[in-house]
This record gives sequence, structure tokens and C-alpha cells, in this order.
Amino acid sequence: MGPQRGAPAAAAARGTAASARGEMTCNAPPSWRRLLAARADRVFPLDAARARATIGPMRVRFLGVGLLVAGLVGCGGDPVVGPAGARGADGAKGAADEVGERGPAGNVGPAGAPGVIGPAGAEGPAGVTGATGPAGKDGASSPVSGSRLKARYRTADDGSKEYIPYSWWDSTLAVNCTFRRAGDGVERCLPDAYAANQQTSGWFDAACAQPAVYDFPENVGCESGLEQGYIAKPDASCSFAEHIYPLGPIVVLAAPLFVGGPGACAPGPLKFANDARAVLPEAPSASFVAGTESHD
Repeated sequence: MGPQRGAPAAAAARGTAASARGEMTCNAPPSWRRLLAARADRVFPLDAARARATIGPMRVRFLGVGLLVAGLVGCGGDPVVGPAGARGADGAKGAADEVGERGPAGNVGPAGAPGVIGPAGAEGPAGVTGATGPAGKDGASSPVSGSRLKARYRTADDGSKEYIPYSWWDSTLAVNCTFRRAGDGVERCLPDAYAANQQTSGWFDAACAQPAVYDFPENVGCESGLEQGYIAKPDASCSFAEHIYPLGPIVVLAAPLFVGGPGACAPGPLKFANDARAVLPEAPSASFVAGTESHD
């Protein structure tokens, strides 16, 4: 009985020693503790002969392993992980990558559709008035009066004014005139004249020495060429020149004019004339204002 009671005590003592040694593993890294647990029989060897004699071979092994495991469990497992520490400062920024060469330009894309035209902007302020330019040339509708010939115009009730084209007032002769070719071939402002012809010409006397012009009875009281105070006779040539003759005062005929000509003078019918005017000698062409045509 002595040996049997000593064997358990020795095993217990060995187990206590193993437990003490197992406490040392609490401070060891987890990888070491796993290695020790796997090989407990080598770390803490038991007296195999004595153990087998008292508690049997398997019980001896289980006892040693159990003591080692108990010691490991007593360590409380892996160390408790503490709270995370504060984040450290960011490191310095690395150098930028080197920029590669620029690639070739791509093809131009198709033009987009035209946009909607926006509204017109507000009118800007008026600019500064420029300097007055030089006076322009007189136009055809703005004739310039001279020392003798005066431009003729008409005015309307509303204040409008219109110049009468090609017509002038001869302030010396007190007649209207237009530029025509005179007997000397020069363009002159000749009076508006009565165009006498054979049917309106006669003679005041029986010798047919005093020429006269008359108006038909149906024209009595009406405006006619006789009021102009001149008659115009065309030149015998084809020059379209005009010879101007002033007229005497109007005579109310009490007897018919003579017709025909010198050497063949005879009284004419009274019905052919009523008012008549004597034809005076031809006016010199130079007595009328001459004009010269020109262009810009």
C-alpha cells in the first residue's frame, strides 16, 4: 500500500511542477504556447515506470497533459487587443509622374446645327454728331438765279415749293423764257412766243406793208400766244433756229385784215380774225441771255 500511495503523490508533485512551468508560458508568444500544448509529454516528462505501476500508462499521460492544459487555460488565452491608436500624420506627397508627349490632333467633327437667333439687343446711345460736310453741287431741281434770269417755282398751300423745270423769268424783258437756239445759232433764253403761221398772219394795210397776226374769233377771251408779246418764226434752213419778233398792242378789228402780199393784197373775210397785233421788226439775238451747256 505504501508504494501505491507514494506514486500518486509523486505524480501530483510532478503535475504541480508542470503547472508551475505552464505559468511561464503565459508570457510566451501564442505560437510557442501552441507548440508546448502539442508536445506536453516532452516538455514535462513523467516517471513513466512509476506512473504505470500506480495509475496505468494512459492515465499518466492524461494527467500530465491535463495539468499543462490547465496551466494554459489559466493564462486566459491570447492577450486582449487594446484600442486603436491615433492616426499618424500623412507622409509627404510623392513626385508627379512625368507627362508624356502630346498626341496628334483628332479629325474635326461635323459642324453642329445652327443655334436659335437670340433677341435683338437694346439700342445703344446716339453717337456724337460729326462735323458738317462740304456743300454739295446744286441739283437739277435747285436752280440758281442770276442777275437777270430768275428761277421760277410754284408754292402750295401747305408750304411746299417746286421749281418749274427749264423755265426762267427774264427780269429785263418781264417775260418767261426757255433756252432755245436763236437766229445766230447760240442757245439763248428766248421768250415764250406765239408760233405764227400763214393761217394766222395778215396785213393791216391795203399795200400789205404792215404785217399783223391775229387770233381766231373762237379764242377771244381765252389765253393765247398773242398775250406773250412775241412771235417766233423758224429759220429758213434746217438749223431749227428761231427768229423772235416783238408784237404791237392788241387791236380789236373793225374791218377784216388784208391777205396775200405786196402787189397782190386783198381784203380778207372778217370772220377769220377778231383781235390782231402788229408784227414789229425782229429783235436782235444778242438781246437775249445766252447759255452754255457743260457737264461734270
